[in-house]
Order: sequence, then C-alpha cells, then structure tokens
Amino acid sequence: MAITWKYVKPLKHPNAIEAMCNNRGIHIPAKTINALKTHNGGRPADKSFDTVCETDYVFSSLYSFNQDDPNSIIKNLDLYIERGLFPIGIEAGGNAVCLELESNRLVLVNHENEKREPIILESNAELFSELA
Repeated sequence: MAITWKYVKPLKHPNAIEAMCNNRGIHIPAKTINALKTHNGGRPADKSFDTVCETDYVFSSLYSFNQDDPNSIIKNLDLYIERGLFPIGIEAGGNAVCLELESNRLVLVNHENEKREPIILESNAELFSELA
C-alpha cells in the first residue's frame, strides 16, 4: 500500500535537485531524488517512525526544493552538506530527517545538539521505502 501525500508542491524547475547535487559534487540515490521530486514539500498521511534511540517520532513534511516555498531548504542546504548530510524533511519537533552522504542511511539530526540517530526503516516501511 502506497503512502498518501498531502500538500505536494510541484517543482518549478524539474531538474533542480539533480542540478544542486551536481553543482556540489554529491551523489544522492536516484530513488531518493525521484521521491523528493514527486512529493516535493509534501506531508505523508502515515507519519510515525522510530530511531534506534526513541520511538514515535512524527514526520512532519519533506523539505521543498522551490526557492520561494515556506519550507524550502535551499538557503540552508550547504550548512547540511558541509556536515556530510543531505536534508530530506523535518519531524514535528524541528529535527531534520537527513541522508548521510557517506553511508546513504537515513538519520534524524537533533536541532539542538546535532546528534544523529539512525532511523529504523522498518518502523514505517511504506514511507522510507520511497526515500531510502
């Protein structure tokens, strides 16, 4: 069963994500790029997920890759890339859901102390099968 996405914002530039990656010399799996393009800025209907440290986090939304959208990540993208992360979305508490560039694993990054918690993909297999 596929995840239902709400409030998806079509990309203004269809190849924006690939261009951002190419300009910065980073590689993101094609599956992840396709999900981000298809569901840009969207909110999943099934939101809960777990990390190795905590349970019942709430996936709020994917970041948008449109410059003018309220939840656009473009202005802060390089801050994440400098730390070896590619930001994908945000959880209800303000923590970022990111792809670690070196390992290609999804992690939750605490916005207060930058601690990384690996996400248990099986805790929401439908959601994370599209993103990772």
